[in-house]
Amino acid sequence: MTTDAIELRLVDQARNRLRVYRLCDAVDLFGERCLLIQWGRLGQRLRTRLEPFKDDAARELRRAELVALRKRHGYTS
Repeated sequence: MTTDAIELRLVDQARNRLRVYRLCDAVDLFGERCLLIQWGRLGQRLRTRLEPFKDDAARELRRAELVALRKRHGYTS
C-alpha cells in the first residue's frame, strides 16, 4: 500500500497554465479507505474529491491511471 502523497505540477508561463494535482490515501468518516484527489491553480484553494475503494489493489490501480493521465497532459513530478 502506498501512503506517500503524489504531487504533479504543470507550469507553462507562456500559456498562463499554473496547475497542481495531488493524490494521497485517506480514511473517510466511516473508516473506509479512500483516494484523496486535489487539483487546481497554484496559489489558490484546491478542489477536493474523495473516491472510496473496497480494496487496496483497486485504489492503487486508480492512482496509477490518474498519474498516467496527468503526465500525458504535461504534468511533471
